[in-house]
Parts: sequence; structure tokens; C-alpha cells
Amino acid sequence: MQNSPPVGEVFECIYSKSSTGCGETLHCKSCTIRNTVLATVTTGINYERIPAYMDLDAEAGQKAVRFLISTQRIGEFVLLRIHDVKASNP
Repeated sequence: MQNSPPVGEVFECIYSKSSTGCGETLHCKSCTIRNTVLATVTTGINYERIPAYMDLDAEAGQKAVRFLISTQRIGEFVLLRIHDVKASNP
């Protein structure tokens, strides 16, 4: 697999900005997006419309965001598809 930015950095997850970095906090261990992508990388199993949540650093402040995601392994890459996004009310 080629190196790419950690998932949390791409989405601007608040935990990716911690001193230990993306993937290293207690919250990261249960990150559905991270775990689903890693599962697809290691097993080749595709996942469809998995509910996932992430706390993002948005212009208007921090927001909890719900996603519906799918993953698909294509050669040495994993395609992460986002079907739906809903932000919580501030």
C-alpha cells in the first residue's frame, strides 16, 4: 500500500491534531472510518453503508458529524465512498 495522509487528517478530526497524532489517541481506537479502511486494506473485504461518527474542527467550531461510508479495495488502493453526511446542531 502506498502512504497517504491519515484519515483523521484528511477530515480534520479534532483528535488528529493531538500531540501524538492521528491514530494514536483513545478515540482513534474506536474510529469506524479508520477501522473500516484498515479492515479493507488488510482483508480485501468491501463494506457498504457503514454508519460512522467523527468530531471535526470546522470553521464555526467543533462539530460531531455522522457519515455513511463504504470501502472497496481496488488493487493496492482503498476507495472510501461517502454516501451521506449530517452535522450535529451547534
